[in-house]
Amino acid sequence: MSFIQTQTQKKRVVVLGALCSLFVIATGLFYFQTKKISLPIYAYNKQRDYQDIINLFELERFWLTTTVDYSPNYMLDFMAPHKGSFYRGKLHVKVARPDNNFAGFTAFYMHDNKTGMILFLATRPEFRGKGYGKMLIMSAIEELKKMGAKKVNLVTRTTNLPAQHVYVSLGFDEITRDEQGFVYYEYTK
Repeated sequence: MSFIQTQTQKKRVVVLGALCSLFVIATGLFYFQTKKISLPIYAYNKQRDYQDIINLFELERFWLTTTVDYSPNYMLDFMAPHKGSFYRGKLHVKVARPDNNFAGFTAFYMHDNKTGMILFLATRPEFRGKGYGKMLIMSAIEELKKMGAKKVNLVTRTTNLPAQHVYVSLGFDEITRDEQGFVYYEYTK
């Protein structure tokens, strides 16, 4: 074999190796991009979730409501966002339960035939920063869209910066702020 033939063969081997490496990398990227990695998000089950939600609600009451007499028990007993018969049975609740450990919940409903409302999102302190809040919000948005929502609204305190960061990262737009210390968001994607 001549020197030129040996060099050509080496170049072919290098090019073939590079192409194989690119193929493996591209296959891996495709796999991880298309594989749905989901967290354990479940529909509310009264027997399993009731007390966990009540406990978390009371722990996080300041962040969840300004209404002193708001009753999470009423919410869960009647599946209603607030007292009154109009919304009874219209509230939906999802829970995050990794390895069957209660991590948090979201509660949402259709405010009208085109507007979904995320009423509550709460995660236990030891589960924060792990993606459970994002998964709960995305699950609520997906369900609301199936119910016909063209937009999804939510409200949080202006001082709740971690929640605001999550909402913006998911595509919510800030609509307004009020003098009472609340910021209003809307999702229309």
